[in-house]
Amino acid sequence: MKSIISRAILVILLFTALPAFSEQYYGWGAGINNFTDNFPKDNYIRQQLSVNFIFSFYYFPDDFPLGVYAKISSGWASLSMEANNRESMKARKSNVFENRIAAAPSFRMQLGSKSLLPISIGPTIIFSSEETSEDAYVHADAGSKTYRYQSVSGGITGDIAFIIIPGSNFFIRPGLSFDYIFLRTEKGEMRMNYRTTHNSTFRGTPYYAFNTSFYFGLGRRF
Repeated sequence: MKSIISRAILVILLFTALPAFSEQYYGWGAGINNFTDNFPKDNYIRQQLSVNFIFSFYYFPDDFPLGVYAKISSGWASLSMEANNRESMKARKSNVFENRIAAAPSFRMQLGSKSLLPISIGPTIIFSSEETSEDAYVHADAGSKTYRYQSVSGGITGDIAFIIIPGSNFFIRPGLSFDYIFLRTEKGEMRMNYRTTHNSTFRGTPYYAFNTSFYFGLGRRF
């Protein structure tokens, strides 16, 4: 997992060697994600709310509206609710950490000399890991057991940003992104109220998810 993330960072950095007849936007920011997991085989749903820190990159050739968009984000999620086909309840407390990688063609709508609206859509990959602890009683001695779960998911992401350049090459970037995730492989033990797993190796599972994210960032244009 770490090697894939490292390669993605290297690919983004290589864009610094692109021709000078272009515009490049490097940005940093943070966003709030509302994420809903659906496991149809288990009739199981859970909701997550996460905060992610984002590094983004745009490349646009001069006088041409089509360019490239790339994003890497990392963050922590809090599980809020889980449900099956009969009832719902507050989700069991877990520590969830995720990394997201996305790359896509981007269409630039120029709104004047100081603002533009890039619209991007393309593939995304999500790496996540979580830990869930629960009390365990063995030989009348109270203790706690930790369950570890990992997943790799893939799907389609879309992003709409409003880039404002108030002066020089500094820019402000509020935006909205959304994901539809439809591929997932999982490993380890998910220990929720309505779903449990135990896989020693990565295995595919029926899955889909919807994610919406509002973010705000700052950056520099070159």
